[in-house]
Amino acid sequence: MSTGHSRGVRLPFASMKAYFLSFISLFVTMDVIGTLPIFMTLTEGVERRRLRNVTLQAIAAGLTVAILFMFAGKWLFDVLGITIADFRVAGGLLLLVFAIHDLLFARADRKKEATMGVVPIGIPLLVGPAVLTGLLLGVDTYGYLPTLASLGANLGIAFLVFYYGHFLLRLLGDPDGSSSLGAAARARISGHFSAAGHARSMIDSWRAADACSQPAGGALPGS
Repeated sequence: MSTGHSRGVRLPFASMKAYFLSFISLFVTMDVIGTLPIFMTLTEGVERRRLRNVTLQAIAAGLTVAILFMFAGKWLFDVLGITIADFRVAGGLLLLVFAIHDLLFARADRKKEATMGVVPIGIPLLVGPAVLTGLLLGVDTYGYLPTLASLGANLGIAFLVFYYGHFLLRLLGDPDGSSSLGAAARARISGHFSAAGHARSMIDSWRAADACSQPAGGALPGS
């Protein structure tokens, strides 16, 4: 009797813990606050009405790709014969090239693109290889419902942070939230950190993939 009652009390707590841990894990991986300066630079000069559409476009694109990857990612890996580590290496390389391009070339031409909310903001800035990998691991660890709920919550936070980004930047010390000098400084600083982070992620994933391919015990094949 007491055992059944104890289980009835602990199950809701365990369920809520799974939702909480899934949310925190994805929140750290998505790093919306860290990507805000890049988003503000990409959308500099965009009128308020279009900014809302761009933000919604990014959220919709990220949500669509994330859900498809949650349910079909493992199957796709099996078909292509790749591992999560391989995927992260390729994704890290792609994001590294993207970050270096942002550091070396002008971004003004992107403001004219009607689909800028999809690429590069929605994918890979908001939902990139790290987030997609985290979703697969989250499904294995916490289940589909907690992972889906945490994805929706984090994308909702992303919409608020991106749409009201200029207010947040005011709190961080930029008086008008959109000065060209401040935007340029934010772009360079965030670009350097972004490139370094993607390079580090690619190297770590490369090492993980190499470790998985080594024979057990470090023995050479055929020895």
